[in-house]
Amino acid sequence: MTAFRAGVAALATASLLLTGCQKAEPAGLAAPEPPASVAPASVAPASNGIEALTAELILDRAQQALAGAPSFQFSGYQMAGKLRVYAEFTAVGDDLIGMTRLGFENGLEKATAEILMVGGTQYMKPSTEYWKLLTENDDPQETIAAAGDKWIRIPSSPKTFGAVFGRDGLVADFDVPAGTVIKGAASEVDGVPVLTMGSTKQGGMSARVATSGEPYPIRWDTWAGDYVELTGIGAGYPKIEEPSADQVTDMRTVVEAARTAKA
Repeated sequence: MTAFRAGVAALATASLLLTGCQKAEPAGLAAPEPPASVAPASVAPASNGIEALTAELILDRAQQALAGAPSFQFSGYQMAGKLRVYAEFTAVGDDLIGMTRLGFENGLEKATAEILMVGGTQYMKPSTEYWKLLTENDDPQETIAAAGDKWIRIPSSPKTFGAVFGRDGLVADFDVPAGTVIKGAASEVDGVPVLTMGSTKQGGMSARVATSGEPYPIRWDTWAGDYVELTGIGAGYPKIEEPSADQVTDMRTVVEAARTAKA
């Protein structure tokens, strides 16, 4: 196993991060109605006034808006140690459901898993390729059979997907040193008027912040390697439900059942 794949396997085992592949509506969630705050393209929406603020205040407002966003869809990357992990999910409040992937190269394209976080509890459903990482490329069939189609409950830690992709982690992207970001030009992202924010030096970030309605950050990337796109902010997604007890297991139970089956 190469040093890179060993690092990925270690992260998968320690953090039980999940992976996602195609941009699709998460299972069980209907397409939402557009947020009421989004005006038709033919109508010039009223400004929220951020253009008159300093760069630091704009980022503060964007951070506060993101912290209070009732819902959104996420696609992009967040850093987990030295690995750049991809995910797509729908967030309703602090709950989320979707998929994540540990990489697009070195044979990791199919190492995907479904992710679910409800009420602070995290769950995952790994793909076969993801199980291979967890089992260090041994035949994972006993483990897959032991897990079945159940959600695996994951203890919280700084490296789990909830810490990497949860709202607190996204909001923390905006904790950048003063003087590292400047205001740029007005622009649009998918019809939403935004103000471009640019990074001036290492430690800063680039962002597109909405200039109408709430000053939500629509896109941003950081020097650390994070890259995020948010859509459907404030849309009326259905409540994300906790799985029933008979649809949940944990890693210890799965591992012990797989060892028994292999013996």
